[in-house]
Amino acid sequence: MKTDLEKLKVIQSFITENYVELETSRMLHKTVKNKAACLFCEVPLIDDSNIEIDSSWQEEVFHIIDNKNMNDPDVYKKAFITKQTFSKIRKDVNYHPDKDTAIKMCVGLELDEENTLKLLEKAGYTLSNAIKKDIVIRYFIRKKEFDIISINNALYDLNLNIPIFGMVKNDKHQTRALMDENRNELTISQSLLNAITMFQDSVHDTAIGYHRKLRDESMIKSALDEIPGIGTAKKAMLLKKFGSVEKISEASIEELTSVKGINEDLAKKILEKISK
Repeated sequence: MKTDLEKLKVIQSFITENYVELETSRMLHKTVKNKAACLFCEVPLIDDSNIEIDSSWQEEVFHIIDNKNMNDPDVYKKAFITKQTFSKIRKDVNYHPDKDTAIKMCVGLELDEENTLKLLEKAGYTLSNAIKKDIVIRYFIRKKEFDIISINNALYDLNLNIPIFGMVKNDKHQTRALMDENRNELTISQSLLNAITMFQDSVHDTAIGYHRKLRDESMIKSALDEIPGIGTAKKAMLLKKFGSVEKISEASIEELTSVKGINEDLAKKILEKISK
């Protein structure tokens, strides 16, 4: 556990106090005619698609940066986004952030709750009381704890944030980096790369071994089918008795003849056909 236990209890209480079931939140939203008013009420919009995307999101981000006299590295480091992603935000007019990136920017800019919701709205998002992860983020913003690591630790400890990473391969099909859910490429240390390679090799060997076993069993089953006197019923009884084709191949003649319908001659034929 990475978050103080007492603090986790407080956050959990905050979730309990603010969480609204999806259908309840939808019903409350239908009663509010003014979308902006709903954005700041105790039950915000639950569906990001209900908010129109404002093309001025990037302009607003850099307007805030200028007003706060912040520099680019301070912002993207505090927001925990890569330099490449921040460069897209600044230079790519067609760039539109995913929700996590938009939230990280709000945290990196140290915006209060009202201004966080305003900036998120410009990107087409909100913090919903029907999403527990959003409630946790709202808690940290209200407490003015603008620390992405602390937020992620709390989400992790509450089982609300399970990060997913993809592997980036080079032209030799070797892993050279990791990529997060937002397609940001992450540089990793050599020791971590070695560990990942070890896991990949282990998984590959296990998969190859399993498929080889399936193939071998399939071939042996075909061999059983080719033995005169071994029909579906006898094959089923043999498998029931010994549990697997491999165990059948290791059985003695005496053990095989204990199966109904298998005499000594048939037992010898079975072993000749499938024994290793």
